[in-house]
Amino acid sequence: MSNNAQKTPLAQSLNRFAERKWNDAFQLLGKALPCSVVSVSGAIVTVKFELISKFTLPTVTIPMIGPEYVRYPIKAGDAGLVFPADARLSGVSGIGGGVADLSMPANLTALVFMPCSRNDWSTESATAVTIYGPDGAILKTTNSSSKVVISPSGIAMTTTGSATIDASGIGLKGGSGAQRGVVQGNCVCAFTGAPHPQISASVTATI
Repeated sequence: MSNNAQKTPLAQSLNRFAERKWNDAFQLLGKALPCSVVSVSGAIVTVKFELISKFTLPTVTIPMIGPEYVRYPIKAGDAGLVFPADARLSGVSGIGGGVADLSMPANLTALVFMPCSRNDWSTESATAVTIYGPDGAILKTTNSSSKVVISPSGIAMTTTGSATIDASGIGLKGGSGAQRGVVQGNCVCAFTGAPHPQISASVTATI
């Protein structure tokens, strides 16, 4: 049986064999790639990859990086990155089931999404935490017994307990007309016809 064992040096053949094996194994590893959001379902996103490739990469449905207690208002079109894990995330994310093992996952299955900042975002204070979203923001307890909702139409504060404001001065400002329920120095007593003598020095209202 003829072969080229005497024509091709053994060291060169072994190097090529090792390179092919390494390349094959590398292709199985997960990749950190740029992407954008296609759709959002709760804390799970479906993303498409934003890169030019000779391969047609499918959209993937994956979890986002972040805790339960801070929800990001991710929407379709938002840009970000996917990062690979060394084991399947279907169990911890709730997308699938079971417990992960140390078998190598497919290269597009153990990914998480992380948003990426852009230079066209609005300019805010560099020394303060800024929280906002297209429809505002919600601050609440787990069971919603106390909640603050900031929306384009206003601010709503609700609680099943008590609300306390402790400050050296409290100012209330509303629309035109008298603010019912707030007694000011220019409020006239219904009995004496004179301004109320007992008013709050620390709580004022702008009318």
